[in-house]
Amino acid sequence: MKYYVVGDTAVYRDSFEHGELEYVNSWQNTLVVDTDTVTQAVENFIADSLYIQNPQIQNDEGRISNSSLVDVDNCELSEVELIAWREDRFVAYNQYTSFTVYKMEEVTNNEDY
Repeated sequence: MKYYVVGDTAVYRDSFEHGELEYVNSWQNTLVVDTDTVTQAVENFIADSLYIQNPQIQNDEGRISNSSLVDVDNCELSEVELIAWREDRFVAYNQYTSFTVYKMEEVTNNEDY
């Protein structure tokens, strides 16, 4: 099955002590994925478009999202960076992506269109 995945990403500066702070950036990515399930389509999107290796995928009443701590280059934090962030010695960002997934179907030529 082919799925068309749209990922809307927003990035906020994040503090261990104070939580999410100011808005930094946002963008939208799309990807066509050939896989068996919506979950696999989202996982493939995250790996191929966001380069997140340890996603925290949430499905809340049909709203699929992922939130990851990243560095200034949108790469996941290393263990050393995570410790430094907790001690307020490293600036980290919360990369929040919400997903919309469409199932694609082949349409044959038809006189009714």
